Amino acid sequence: MDEKIDIVYLWCDLDDPVFRVARAKYASEIEVSSLFRFNEASGDQRFLDNDELKYSLRSLEKHAPWINHIYLVTADQKPAWLRTDNPKLTLVSHRDILPAEVLPTFNSSVIETALHNIPNLSEFFLFSNDDMFFGSDVTPSFFFTDDGKPIVRGRTKWIKKTKESLEKYRNRRKSLWNDRVIYS
Repeated sequence: MDEKIDIVYLWCDLDDPVFRVARAKYASEIEVSSLFRFNEASGDQRFLDNDELKYSLRSLEKHAPWINHIYLVTADQKPAWLRTDNPKLTLVSHRDILPAEVLPTFNSSVIETALHNIPNLSEFFLFSNDDMFFGSDVTPSFFFTDDGKPIVRGRTKWIKKTKESLEKYRNRRKSLWNDRVIYS
């Protein structure tokens, strides 16, 4: 495949006071069902910055130097250590890709549904969170076939249909359309 391939990262930092206040405000507005608890699925640990992005970018540079461009999608945040003068890097605000009526959002699923709105994003791109690392050299053929079709690796796992699993599925589906949901 000869097409350019970009990568998109989602990143946030709970230590940012503006982010923390906004998240706390909207968390208090959520009605939590008896099957969902505002806990490890949505707790602070999901929003902490432990410099994973720094090491992920280093692994990208070392093991996938063929990546054309890096887009970092944030809630108007920037890691203090990040050099924004790199021509291969573009910071993208949630405001640039999501409608104003759904902002702010703290739900990665909602943000993921709008990645295609990133200006100048290549038709072919990888999506990553800040805690994903490349442990060895990879080539575009690891991700795409010669004719540009994505390669999906995984195993089928059948989920037992229980009342709880169906409720979790419904919550997940609702979260895609609820602008104030902060769990994912």
